[in-house]
Amino acid sequence: MHSDESFFLIRNAKIFRRGQLTKVNLVVSRRSGRIIRIFKSPLSNRFFVKRSEGVYDAEGCWALPGVVDMHVHFREPGEVEKEDFKSGSAAAAAGGVTFVADMPNNNPPINSTRRLKEKAKLVENKSFINYALYLGLPQLPDEISEAYHGNVKPIGVKVYYYRGREKDLFHSGTLPKDPLYVVHPEDPNFIEEGGYETYKEFEAARPVRAEVEAIKNLLNMAEKGYRIHFTHITSKRSLDLIKQGKREGLPISADVTPHHLLLDIESVQDHQSIAKCHPPLRREVDRRALFEGLLTGQIDAIASDHAPHRLEEKHQDFVNAPAGIPSVQFMFPLTCSLARNYRKKRLETIIKAHTRIPSQLLGLDGRGWIKTGNFADILLYDPTAKWIIKAENTFSKAKFSPYNGRVVKGKVISTFVNGRLVFHRGELLTKEGRFFPIEL
Repeated sequence: MHSDESFFLIRNAKIFRRGQLTKVNLVVSRRSGRIIRIFKSPLSNRFFVKRSEGVYDAEGCWALPGVVDMHVHFREPGEVEKEDFKSGSAAAAAGGVTFVADMPNNNPPINSTRRLKEKAKLVENKSFINYALYLGLPQLPDEISEAYHGNVKPIGVKVYYYRGREKDLFHSGTLPKDPLYVVHPEDPNFIEEGGYETYKEFEAARPVRAEVEAIKNLLNMAEKGYRIHFTHITSKRSLDLIKQGKREGLPISADVTPHHLLLDIESVQDHQSIAKCHPPLRREVDRRALFEGLLTGQIDAIASDHAPHRLEEKHQDFVNAPAGIPSVQFMFPLTCSLARNYRKKRLETIIKAHTRIPSQLLGLDGRGWIKTGNFADILLYDPTAKWIIKAENTFSKAKFSPYNGRVVKGKVISTFVNGRLVFHRGELLTKEGRFFPIEL
């Protein structure tokens, strides 16, 4: 650290080190937005307090890496009445999320280099947090290589496998092997489209078998060298296949959503339309298996699949209600609250599934881990605070939640992005979002 360097201090925060919580002080450069020192010494504390250009007292809080959410739908362009980058990123910041990767199923779909550039321009300077964009599977495979060699690069390529054209194109062998392919694994041959009137009918029409058969086929592509990330897996059978693929050394990874960890088909009978989502919720045995898979590291990451809609749409009857659950603001407190029943080592595993591992999967250098030299993407989390989820108070435009009224223990107090405070005690402060790749 240079003698003339401007910095601020986060004091008395607890960080995880090898499964244990250790109280430290973090020195953050205002110029670079990076952590430049971590120390415990009271003597050093007095020195840095005197010289710092700001002190944040985190007494009673954990300082954790900012959450990296691999899967959000911020609906811009095309459906900004449901969400946009300003409202979606605001909800994310309030939930301790410092980076999101936005999906390409917009209107129009982001499935070409031109549309990717247009979307990047459209959402510029709107986000409170850092972000990246996925490319949808294009009509012409050459578009993928073109996008990756352009000045607006995607973070990955999204494959909606349940769409027959995308399934066939992915298996054609004409796609480049370098990108990360994030795949929604449901085989269209085992999905029944139709007017299901209850959640159980809906789940039966999009059965576990559709997911299992898709994963079997996709593992064959992984054997050929394609790097595949299975998003929002839902079942024990799917998890067993992924475990086997990992044992064989295949280039695969997987995430799970908070709703597939916390909810099951029996628990949502009183609010079926609100909890309608693609893929559907499953049985309790699946939910338990997914959580165990997360704790043992077989599932790599937790991703929100934040899918907002207008409240009046979700209040329609089950047949007409759109599928999707908005979770980006509540994901981290909910899953940490669930994990608090386990040893600190297991809780640290859950935190890594929100932070370090998705950072690694997406290639985000210097993020996802609190250490000297890394960017200060940090959330301050009060593990003792109790609060009640009230969907009408979310920063998202989607004012509904299957968790509405749930009591949660543990709350995000502050969120720092690139070393700047963007959220503090219920208030948004500044738009700090940078587009991937992030250069400061």
